[in-house]
Amino acid sequence: MRALDQALAVFIGASALATTAIAADTTKEYGPFSVDRAVLQGLAGTLEVTIAEGAEARLSASGPEVAVAALVVEEAAGRLTVEAPARGHSVTVVDRVTVVTGEGASSNVVIGGSSASSSTTGAPLDLVLALPAGTSLDLLGFTGDAEIGDLESSVRVEAIGGSVRIGAVRDAEFAAVGGGAIEAASVTGDLGASVTGDGRIAVLAGRLEAVTVDVTGAGEVSVDAPAASAVVDMVGDGTVRLAEVASEPVVNRVGAGRFSVGPR
Repeated sequence: MRALDQALAVFIGASALATTAIAADTTKEYGPFSVDRAVLQGLAGTLEVTIAEGAEARLSASGPEVAVAALVVEEAAGRLTVEAPARGHSVTVVDRVTVVTGEGASSNVVIGGSSASSSTTGAPLDLVLALPAGTSLDLLGFTGDAEIGDLESSVRVEAIGGSVRIGAVRDAEFAAVGGGAIEAASVTGDLGASVTGDGRIAVLAGRLEAVTVDVTGAGEVSVDAPAASAVVDMVGDGTVRLAEVASEPVVNRVGAGRFSVGPR
């Protein structure tokens, strides 16, 4: 019985340590980086992309200590990559000791006779990323709320739920999945807009060359910028409106979807 009581005490102590680790919040600063492209993959929470005053990029991440510790931040060949940890990984933070494990691996941290572990990867984070103007941005598989400044560069954005608001950019590819919403103040160059579900994509101004729109479901795409050409594919009862197209748009439609050219 004594051995059982000791084991139970160790288990309770480990649980308390893990709970404390999970509850603790922290902020970590990354950089400076000299990059011409930033790729953010699989993140959740809030994101603010600001325009850096100089030529270097910097990142700040705030949130649960275990989630911040699991964030993957890498710089290579002029590219900054920020990724959430892959599924199946776990993170442990106990008394400034961090252990990350993945599939096929295991770990145990023992401090003062007790051990603790947790698996809280994927927790929402508050991220602030400062990028020099002209830096290309890929924001992929994002869930949450994001504000992106006037990068004046090419961007790819995939919003899975939540909303993403963007300033002035060039050559944009937008994808809204589920109820995701993407709004761009201005786009210059080519535009790709894809909605799967009941999400929404809106471009408020700019001057466009080739526009490609793909709507599956009840989503909406609204473009208030003149375009040289447009190809539109619609399946379902979604809505597509283009303010102006120089040449006759090519429209492929299946279902009760509504397509129009003209002002609101």
